[in-house]
Amino acid sequence: MALMGVWSGGAWLAERLHADLGRPGAAGVISSTLHRDDFGSRGLAAGTDATHLPFSIDGRHILLIDDVLFTGRTIRAVVNE
Repeated sequence: MALMGVWSGGAWLAERLHADLGRPGAAGVISSTLHRDDFGSRGLAAGTDATHLPFSIDGRHILLIDDVLFTGRTIRAVVNE
C-alpha cells in the first residue's frame, strides 16, 4: 500500500504517518485544485499543482490522507486527478 496526502494539510499528515510507520521511499502528494467542482467560482490559480508521485500507482492500493473530512468534495476531486 502507498500513502498519498492531499495537498496541503493531508500532505504533511501523510509524510508524518509514513515516517512513523517506517515505510521505505516517500509518501505521495496529490492536488485536487484542477478537479474541484467549485474551481471557477473560487478563483483558484491553475498553476498551483502540487501533485508529486514518487512511485507508480498501477496495481497498488492507495491510502488517501486528508486533514479535513466534511462533504467529500476534495476526495472526489483527488480521485478524478
